[in-house]
Amino acid sequence: MSESPDYHDMTKAEKSAFMKKRRGRNIAIALTVAGLCLLFYVVSIVRIGMNG
Repeated sequence: MSESPDYHDMTKAEKSAFMKKRRGRNIAIALTVAGLCLLFYVVSIVRIGMNG
């Protein structure tokens, strides 16, 4: 992974843009993980229902 940027060298606008991009990336990762959890849950319920 790349090193975290040095916040002391950034202007307020650069820091704000960086944090906005980071937040968007974190939201995308969280939605992906939540989607996978939901998918695994649904698949598990369907497989249990087929055996019952």
